[in-house]
Amino acid sequence: MRNFVFEEYLAEQHAVNEKTVEEIAELLGVITRGLRRRMEAHDRSGLTIPQLMALRLVTCHPGLTLTDLSRKMGLANSTVSGIVDRLEREGLLLRVPDARDRRVCRVNPTPAAEAHREKYLAARRAALSEVLAGLAPGEVSALRQSLAALARVIEPEK
Repeated sequence: MRNFVFEEYLAEQHAVNEKTVEEIAELLGVITRGLRRRMEAHDRSGLTIPQLMALRLVTCHPGLTLTDLSRKMGLANSTVSGIVDRLEREGLLLRVPDARDRRVCRVNPTPAAEAHREKYLAARRAALSEVLAGLAPGEVSALRQSLAALARVIEPEK
């Protein structure tokens, strides 16, 4: 026999109220903007954060289509196409027609892209290290565990 009162109680305990959702959304925005500012302060390449993100993804996953890259970046195809255009003009990426489907272009890094990728990773490490240095070790551990739990919910296949 099911205990509907108890099941309803459990559902209420796991429900996230609107105020909590708004607070978390605001905190995520503050964190994103703060890290972006710190990364820009550490990176002297002249590339924007989205350009550096695209460069990092393409150097890690050569041969991505624009659609695949757009999905990984969470941006519209037209936005990513413009980013790739600029990186191509800078000599960092190449568009290569797909061998099986001429309508599809694959994006590949040039040798110069690797140096920029390393700069991006160094800027990201420096920015995050700077922020984490302001937390107690227990807070860093709790943050890592909470972010890992959130990542599992967002992308369960990984």
